Amino acid sequence: MNTNNDKSFEDQDQQKDIIDIHDASFREKPLPEEGMEQGPWWLYAVIIITFAFGFFYIGFYWGEFSYQPHVLYQTPKPEQIEEGPVEELSAMALGEQVYGRVCTACHQNNGMGAPGAFPPLANTDYVTGNEKRLAAIILHGLVGEIEVGGEIYNGNMPAWGEQLSDEEVAGVLTYIRSSFGNEAPEVTPETVTAVRDSVNRTTQWTVEELNKTFRE
Repeated sequence: MNTNNDKSFEDQDQQKDIIDIHDASFREKPLPEEGMEQGPWWLYAVIIITFAFGFFYIGFYWGEFSYQPHVLYQTPKPEQIEEGPVEELSAMALGEQVYGRVCTACHQNNGMGAPGAFPPLANTDYVTGNEKRLAAIILHGLVGEIEVGGEIYNGNMPAWGEQLSDEEVAGVLTYIRSSFGNEAPEVTPETVTAVRDSVNRTTQWTVEELNKTFRE
């Protein structure tokens, strides 16, 4: 008669053993699902600060969303600019610029040159005389001896025809013919163009060649 009771006690003991064995696993928290992990607090702080700084920066430097925010408050807006003719430089003004750029190193600001090295441009027929001869000197250069003001110079003037336009050459010729005490007529770009087109020369002039080609 005690057989059934004993069996019942054995079943209970087995169940208790099973519970004891799995009790540790029952205390474990379930693993989080992938993609649902919580990020670190500092990452959220960085994101919030970045957005706050971005909104502040845009609000302070928005420049009215102009396509030229760097000049919005410094120059007139496009619709405020009145269109007008572009002012062109006179022959003298252009010539003065060209002279300062390419001539002053040798002939000096006052056009007096350097004794024994570079001839003066003042009071000489090479400047105030035949304008085509003077244009040829600028376009093609000059080499060898030349007498100016009773002094012999043996120089080597480079050709400027490749670097200067006809307008620039005419401008600088007009400038030197009207400066340093000189009083000679203006040289036009058409005159320079005529010399450039009529003379096919790849070497510098000598005084003899100049005077033979460009007779008064």
